[in-house]
Amino acid sequence: MSAAAHQLLNAIEMLPDAEREAVLVELLRRNPAGGDVPGDTLVEMADEVFQQYDAEEEAHAGSPG
Repeated sequence: MSAAAHQLLNAIEMLPDAEREAVLVELLRRNPAGGDVPGDTLVEMADEVFQQYDAEEEAHAGSPG
C-alpha cells in the first residue's frame, strides 16, 4: 500500500465516529456492483468495522462520566 493510502487511512481513523462511518459507507457505495472486491471480502470488512464499533462502545460504557 502506498504512503498516500496510509495517510488516507490515518486521516479516516482520526474522524469522529459518525463521520468515519459515513466515509466508509460512501466508499463501499462507490464500489461498482461488479467491482474488484469480492462480496465475501466486503462482508468481512464490514464485520471488522462493526466489531471495532462494539469494542469502542463497550469501552465508553465502562468509563465514568
